[in-house]
Amino acid sequence: MNRVCRWVTAVEWLVLALLLPLVLFPSPVRSAALLVIPLLWLARWGATGHLVPPTPLDWSVFGLLLMVLVSQYATFDMAYSLVKIAGLVYGIAVFYAAVQWVGDSLSRLWWGVAALYAAVLALAGASLVVYGWMGSVPGLGALLARVPAQVTALARESDAVNPN
Repeated sequence: MNRVCRWVTAVEWLVLALLLPLVLFPSPVRSAALLVIPLLWLARWGATGHLVPPTPLDWSVFGLLLMVLVSQYATFDMAYSLVKIAGLVYGIAVFYAAVQWVGDSLSRLWWGVAALYAAVLALAGASLVVYGWMGSVPGLGALLARVPAQVTALARESDAVNPN
């Protein structure tokens, strides 16, 4: 059993990557796939002895999850709130998976920092393209004219993408 739990913990990133489309475009039926996340945490418990790796942010994360329960009491439409709940639960799962992965060695920590910087630069670049902000940056307007209209329409049509 311990071997299976270690294997599941090792492929946690792959499972979370496969869940990403369900989180970006959630529906009540697809949200059931988020029940995989507690199963991943139980597998980590079997492999390492803890559900999530201990961090200084644990109480803050617990507070966020508590506020999700409070918001469910006050929400006017559960389906409307589902997008934010799915994103929050998925984000917490990715946070703890990253902490578990980088906590194994110093070289992984540096790879994690490099991946974080790359992700921030990619998101900043994507927001310039998707929202058409490249036109406001001198010299990049010509590049924006070459971007297909379907890419810039993504920002207007999807609630999953926020300009902030």
